[in-house]
Amino acid sequence: MATDQQKLTINTTKANIFAVVIFIVLFALVAPIWYHQFGWPLRDIGNFSILNIPNHPELSSLLFMVILIASLIAHELIHGLAFAHYTKDGWQSISFGVNWKAGAAYCHCSEPLKKRQYVVGALAPLVILGILPLIAGLLFRDVEVTFLSLFCAAGAAGDILVAWKLSAYPADTLVLDHPSEPGCILYTPVKEKD
Repeated sequence: MATDQQKLTINTTKANIFAVVIFIVLFALVAPIWYHQFGWPLRDIGNFSILNIPNHPELSSLLFMVILIASLIAHELIHGLAFAHYTKDGWQSISFGVNWKAGAAYCHCSEPLKKRQYVVGALAPLVILGILPLIAGLLFRDVEVTFLSLFCAAGAAGDILVAWKLSAYPADTLVLDHPSEPGCILYTPVKEKD
């Protein structure tokens, strides 16, 4: 069967702007919910959080920053775990690095995946580090976890953009991670004329 090859990449500047928009929109949605349920959120900072170090707010802030950086690393590891799950060669097909020009860490999968598999791998960090902690933060009245989840959700902006663009392509499209740019290469089956 013949295939049509097409490059699908995203602009990192637009992805960064989209990340800010995601953060602002989520904050605008979550803040009224928090206020309605618990009152003014600033009074809760450090009261219930796993990030609270009693009598040492500066250490709590430092711990928050360390966890934020760790979440960036976890983001890429989650991509790797999800992609490796679908590949024939597992972890041998996965590599990690930092694109200093774009100012972003990355996970690269060298095997083509089915569109659905690629989208699951792309959005896994959003769900695991953004959505689930957001729900937990609201359920357990933990303002730091809630706030951290907003950063993690915003950090998935590029992944969301790629998944959104992929939604326009057929389900049988094969998706290969682009080796040097944020995005992928698509291999879409072409229907042959009778």
